[in-house]
Amino acid sequence: MCYSTGVSFNAVNNKLFREMCHKIGEYGSSYQVPFDYLIRTTLLEKEYSKVSRRVDEFHSDHLTRIGGTIVSDGWSDAQRHPLLKFLLITPSGATYIKSEDSSGEVKDAAYVAKHMCEAIDQVGPENVVQVITDSAANCKAAWTIISAKYPKSTCSPCAAHCLHLLLEDWGKLPFASIVADAAGVVKFMKGHDRERS
Repeated sequence: MCYSTGVSFNAVNNKLFREMCHKIGEYGSSYQVPFDYLIRTTLLEKEYSKVSRRVDEFHSDHLTRIGGTIVSDGWSDAQRHPLLKFLLITPSGATYIKSEDSSGEVKDAAYVAKHMCEAIDQVGPENVVQVITDSAANCKAAWTIISAKYPKSTCSPCAAHCLHLLLEDWGKLPFASIVADAAGVVKFMKGHDRERS
């Protein structure tokens, strides 16, 4: 199966693959493997419902007691399309909400606010206590729109993004060559395996 489909050999190490094989073995030789149509329709819908219930249960306690945070960030997919991604963060952990392909779009305050508001509405405005974006001018301007629509939600810049900008500024100071040399050493160490004798 791996050879003829090009599936990674590591797939056989996957916990769920091994569990599936075990369950098939328990069922016996009369088991009928489903065709692809069933997998992409009925079985997929059942699995989606099951996962959705688990995700809702995952956050439900924290959302009702203390609320959650919606985090947004930009990134690129494998085809280098610019995307905006949205996550829900609670003390339970992080959950993906949605992504938006922003190819050809002007990523101004209205655009960012529109998609952030959609994410807030999906989670439930009563459950969102904070919104975090990077500190770019368009995101800061979007905070005004978001705060007007959801006055109980606080908008904040991403601490990691602020720290990144701070370190970038420090890199421009006279000791920047030392920082560059240290970065070169780290890059070299990460790129070379330790030689074994």
